[in-house]
Amino acid sequence: MMGWIWFALSIAAITFFVETGFLVAMAAKPLRDFDARIPPDLLGVVYFWLVVGVICDVLFNWTRGTYMFREFPKEFLFSTRVQRHYDNAANANWATRRHRVARRWARILNAIDPGHIR
Repeated sequence: MMGWIWFALSIAAITFFVETGFLVAMAAKPLRDFDARIPPDLLGVVYFWLVVGVICDVLFNWTRGTYMFREFPKEFLFSTRVQRHYDNAANANWATRRHRVARRWARILNAIDPGHIR
């Protein structure tokens, strides 16, 4: 029983760090786009959260993504997996469960970062 509790808590922690890392990276993106100089102490924090975010994104893809899409990942990152299923949904006349999940996640990711899933 305790194994399932730890598993659920680890999924919740991974989800939290994926979302937090993604938001920190998106907050730093305008600074990079405008060629602004990021202070070295802030740059360390941004890179730390970027590394944590990528690691958690991979874990999120392998755990929760596998559960949602009912398949083992063929891609390294979750948004790449969503992009593949989103493209398959755009090219098909019918929608499967995977297509509907991909469209829902595309809306969520594009709300945070417009144009993330095309």
